[in-house]
Amino acid sequence: MAWAVKFKSEIGQFHPRGDYLELEARLNSYFTQEMSAQEKAIFGHKVGYARWVFEKFVKEIGIQHPGDRAVLTPPQDHEWPRTFQAERTIRSLGSMFKTTNSVLAVDEAMKDLIEGLEPGVHQFRPITILQPNSEAFPGSYFTMIIGQFRDSFIPDPETEGDLWTRLSYLDANNVRKFTGTYLFSALSAERYARLSLSTGATEGAHLWREHNLRGPDFFISDTLYSAIKTAKLKIPQHFKVREA
Repeated sequence: MAWAVKFKSEIGQFHPRGDYLELEARLNSYFTQEMSAQEKAIFGHKVGYARWVFEKFVKEIGIQHPGDRAVLTPPQDHEWPRTFQAERTIRSLGSMFKTTNSVLAVDEAMKDLIEGLEPGVHQFRPITILQPNSEAFPGSYFTMIIGQFRDSFIPDPETEGDLWTRLSYLDANNVRKFTGTYLFSALSAERYARLSLSTGATEGAHLWREHNLRGPDFFISDTLYSAIKTAKLKIPQHFKVREA
C-alpha cells in the first residue's frame, strides 16, 4: 500500500509563506564574484543561476530538464539554504512542510523516521526558521531533498481523460507530440484510490517522487505512514492509492 501526499495551496502550518533572502543574496554574490566566465555564459544571468539551484531541491539530479541550461548537479555547500524568513507569524509547523519554490523541510522527528528506513537515500541540512521579526521559531528543522525517483504510475486507459491526461506539445511541423509525462488531477480520496502504481516499481521505496507523473507532490510507503502515525507527527493531506 502507498500514499500520495499533496500540499494544499493555502498558507499555513504545511505551507508557510516566506523567502530565502540569505540564500538568494549568497547566490547573487557567488555568481558575481566567484563563478567562472564559462559558467556565467551557461546561465546568462544571476536569476537563471538561482532558478537552476532551486530546482535541485525538487527535480531529479543528473538530468538536464526541459528549459534548463545545464544538467542538475547535487547542491554545493553554498547552494543550501541556511534560513527561511517567514512573511507571516508562524503559530505552528507540521513535521513536513513545503516552502517557497517547493523546497521541502521536515522536523527532526520526521528526519529520524525517514533516515531509519532509508539511510543515505535522502539529503538533509539544518535550517533555521525565522519569524518576520527575525526571531527563530523553536525546534530543529531540516531542508530535505527526496533522493529517489520511481516510474511506477500505471496509465490505465479506462481512466484517461477522467483521472489523468498526457502532456503534449506541438512541434515545428504543427504535429502534436507526447512528452512522456502524465498529469493526474484529483481533489478527493475516492479519485486518488483509483490511481494505480506498480508494486514492482516501488519495491523497497519508502519515500519517492515519480519520474513521469505530475500532480501529487510525492509518495510514501505504508511502512513510513504507519511510523508517522505511531509517532503522532503532523503531515499534509495524503490519500491512499492503489497498487497492482
